[in-house]
Amino acid sequence: MSAKQSVNVQQVLAFLENHPDFLVQYAEKLGFRPQENKVLSFNQGKLAQMQQKSERTHTLMQQIIADTQHNSIVMQKLLAFTHRLLLTANLTQLVKAVDAGLRQDFSLPNYAFKILPPEISKAKIPKILLWQTEISAEAAADFYHVQCGSQIHAAIQALLIQQNPSLMSFLQLPVVWQGKTIAFLAIGHEDSGYFHADLSTDLAAQLAANLAAVLARLLRLPE
Repeated sequence: MSAKQSVNVQQVLAFLENHPDFLVQYAEKLGFRPQENKVLSFNQGKLAQMQQKSERTHTLMQQIIADTQHNSIVMQKLLAFTHRLLLTANLTQLVKAVDAGLRQDFSLPNYAFKILPPEISKAKIPKILLWQTEISAEAAADFYHVQCGSQIHAAIQALLIQQNPSLMSFLQLPVVWQGKTIAFLAIGHEDSGYFHADLSTDLAAQLAANLAAVLARLLRLPE
């Protein structure tokens, strides 16, 4: 395209912008058939674009509001769970607090809570709470990260499956104190998509950290 033609095109576009109804008025001479609003003026086209943009913005805002409300509800449940933990004075009360928190606050009744034998602890730990396995040391090395999805550590997953064979998705929470895993909390769900691999686990990790602080106090572990 030559420079002269380029200028002419710009002039035509400028004219049409200043006369938005020109195409509609002279549609017949130009060979257009403006039926069923198929030919729009520039103003109409811009209005349609603005409406589409507004709808996209509205949808995005609705999603942001929904996510914010969901996070607020989860945070309230986390605070309620933590409050239960803070009221405990021994391991028996802690077990009851964990059970009540998961069942009542989070509606998650399928779980396993086990304590790994700590190297230094002056507290007496009920055998039912201890992680009874010969691979506890090896397993502990795998528990430093939150895991969720259809597969977690095989031995822990087996504990949950024994309780409820219909469980399809899992959340594994290491309870870490001073860089060492002292316990774990694993949760299962019948819905295969409930604990999916892309699930954000920030709040779950915070729950485990709160549990670790309380458990360390009850086990009288050094800070």
